[in-house]
Amino acid sequence: MTNSSFLKKLVFALTAFSVVLFVSCDDDFNLLGADVIDGDIHSDMEREEVSVVAYDRPTGAVQANNMTQNQLGVYDNPVFGKTVSNFVTQVVMASENPTLYEPVVDSVYLYIPYYTTAKEAGEDGETIYEWGNSLNTYIFGDPEAKFNLKIYQNGYYLRDTDPGATDNTQRYFSDDKAMVENMVVGQPLFEGDTTFSLKEVRIDAKVTGDDGNVTDKVVERKKPGLYIQFDPARFNELFFSQANRGNLINNTVFKNYFRGLYFKVEQLDKAVMNIPDFASGTITVKMRDYEALTSGTTAGPDLEKGLIRKTVTFNLKGNTINFFDNTYNTDFNTAVSNSDVTLGDDRLYLKGGAGSMAVVSLNDAKINELIQTIGKGAGNNVLINEANLVFYVDNNAENGMGGNASRNVVAPWRLYLYDLKNRKPIIDYSMDATTYQSNPKLDKYNFGGIIDTLSDGRIAYKIRLTNHIKNIIKGDSTNVKLGLVVTDNINIITNYKLKTPFTEGDIQVKDVPYSSVQNLLGTKLYGSNVPADGNGSEKNGVKLEIYYSKPKE
Repeated sequence: MTNSSFLKKLVFALTAFSVVLFVSCDDDFNLLGADVIDGDIHSDMEREEVSVVAYDRPTGAVQANNMTQNQLGVYDNPVFGKTVSNFVTQVVMASENPTLYEPVVDSVYLYIPYYTTAKEAGEDGETIYEWGNSLNTYIFGDPEAKFNLKIYQNGYYLRDTDPGATDNTQRYFSDDKAMVENMVVGQPLFEGDTTFSLKEVRIDAKVTGDDGNVTDKVVERKKPGLYIQFDPARFNELFFSQANRGNLINNTVFKNYFRGLYFKVEQLDKAVMNIPDFASGTITVKMRDYEALTSGTTAGPDLEKGLIRKTVTFNLKGNTINFFDNTYNTDFNTAVSNSDVTLGDDRLYLKGGAGSMAVVSLNDAKINELIQTIGKGAGNNVLINEANLVFYVDNNAENGMGGNASRNVVAPWRLYLYDLKNRKPIIDYSMDATTYQSNPKLDKYNFGGIIDTLSDGRIAYKIRLTNHIKNIIKGDSTNVKLGLVVTDNINIITNYKLKTPFTEGDIQVKDVPYSSVQNLLGTKLYGSNVPADGNGSEKNGVKLEIYYSKPKE
């Protein structure tokens, strides 16, 4: 499993950047326990352990339109199964109503940049790039794997609003692919085997020198991206023919006429998934245009014309949908379909996209006992120093998250715990103003949920809920069910709808955090009902740890 040891280095690095720490206080006591896990406890603090019931639930199809990050390709994870991601987007003119006379398209190409980082200068003026970094990974699987790509003209109109929805909001879901595929227009605009190449894109043009010789010359260099040349004649007819150019008057008319591009992938050999920067994608059209000149004639063969070179640009902007075709493993399907809501599951499967989440309930009887012994029932002298939920990763190499890189098991960097009943963050999230300027994925560092390797080799996600517990034990807050999901961006707390809601007790779960939908990764954790197996696995069961201080006598 990758993504597990890097966080150790961040403890020191956090002081090297501009970091703002916001530490919650309990009355006049402001000492926060330092990363307390497994008995690392200050001498003046005592520890209580609260059992929890944790089990997983499948989310089914999820809302997947207009996300800031979209997937394209095939991701094959031995723990969960295979996901094929296709994508559809609207296209708009960069400048509306271009002036046209008698245009003839010479070339037209699509370019969608990848998220890459310039590494060093190469030969012949080229730049050498690499894929992201430890915290920002945008390609999964074999980066050199070939896949078949078809790009169609989309014929399904992607609406801005839904008059039938109570909030007028248009929602499309991750399994709505047939809706688009059934309405593609004609044959593909492009079809071929391709790769997510890390080489910079070079755009050549034929240049005539002073000696009259014609040579190919690099006229533009771009960072690595999906670069596709379309048929000029087809686009000349589609956009610039006398019959169709009236559709270029404005983008409202144009989007109804040309309803966008649909990207469909098919695995050929090894799987590969990328997260291209679709929002920065463009279609660039190079053309010759012939303007009539003033010559005393207005028609006929003697009409003089002047040659104009033009470039017309279209942007991949507007409404989008990311489709997820999942072929999940039997073990995963069985686990999320047979949850033990009474004792909890022995393993928790968390999967982004149209995957799964976990439901976590804190033991009511124990919480009520603590209210009387260290909470409001005992007065205000006991100080709640820290409370953590610690989730341990099942790092088994055979059917867990462990093993060598060839298993292609990549763990998510972060988990997000939230109030499932009220569909919002818990107070510890809201009160944590920790920022990490070089990478916002590490914001709210105190709240936690970040993957870490412990001194004993175990891998864990620790989430701090000190104020949440304090408000229950010493205040008037309710012990609500909590939701746990993978997250791509801890700063995004909006929710996306489930196509089919499900019920948890008195809660109807209608949505999941948006940041989990656009994260393709997943992890397998120990749950709350881990049986003894002779190897001590039961010690990995999730539990709530509370550390508190009593007044000195």
